[in-house]
Amino acid sequence: MATPFVPVPVPIERAPRPDSKSPVTRARLNGTERSVEYSSCPLPETPGQSWEERPITPTVLGYEVMEERAKFTVYKVLVKKTVDESWVVFRRYTDFSRLNDKLKDMFPGFRLSLPPKRWFKDNYETEFLEDRQLGLQTFLQNLVAHKDISNCAAVREFLCLDDPPGPFDSLEESRAFCETLEECNYRLQKELLDKQREINCLKKTLEEKERHIQTLEGRINGDVLTPDSPCCVSGAGSDCSLDVESSAVEADQELPDETPAVLRSSQGSVCWCGPSISGASPPVVQVTALDH
Repeated sequence: MATPFVPVPVPIERAPRPDSKSPVTRARLNGTERSVEYSSCPLPETPGQSWEERPITPTVLGYEVMEERAKFTVYKVLVKKTVDESWVVFRRYTDFSRLNDKLKDMFPGFRLSLPPKRWFKDNYETEFLEDRQLGLQTFLQNLVAHKDISNCAAVREFLCLDDPPGPFDSLEESRAFCETLEECNYRLQKELLDKQREINCLKKTLEEKERHIQTLEGRINGDVLTPDSPCCVSGAGSDCSLDVESSAVEADQELPDETPAVLRSSQGSVCWCGPSISGASPPVVQVTALDH
């Protein structure tokens, strides 16, 4: 959607003149160049003219490009009737063109300059839309500068002067804009749902990988501490060498002194070599069977 462009409104100040003729500005757009022409038209007015008697000065606030359905541009026009009374109407370029055709038939001697149509290029370029917005603003200012034209039925209907739109009135352009927002919201929600599903799938895959890593770590730790592994580690806290240590203590009690000794029996032998074990943990004693 194109970004709305809001030009600075140019107020039209009309002062009483000694004669009954007043210049009326008419802007003509030729490509990117603008030329201004002047014409004299009767403008009867009195010095004590009030606000209600002055012409309405509409302002083109911006535009919106509808893209979801049939593509077209809507211009937002602010109509200010009095200081405290104003409203907004939405008009397309074709509405301005129809109004211009009606005014040509009603006032053949007065010509308003409307921005030309564009046939061979994109009508939705930002620069083109901004130039057209300025041209439409000039068209409206020239339109209300002539009292007879500004009070005719075609202009009053175009600006909704006799039946201003209320806050609860729904125009076709407003409905189309709301439908566009709804479709855009639906599309964004669908994209968000797809992304959420993708994130959930990635989370599930990550959890499976973490469980697989934990299983591999458990297997590695289980191979080191398996009960079938040989008991070659000595020290307190080793369950494998506890029984052997107790046998070594019993064998040591039967020896006459603390010198290295060898104990032999008819069923097996216990061999232990080392210094005194008093005051320290008994060492590991290896038990081997004797051949008869």
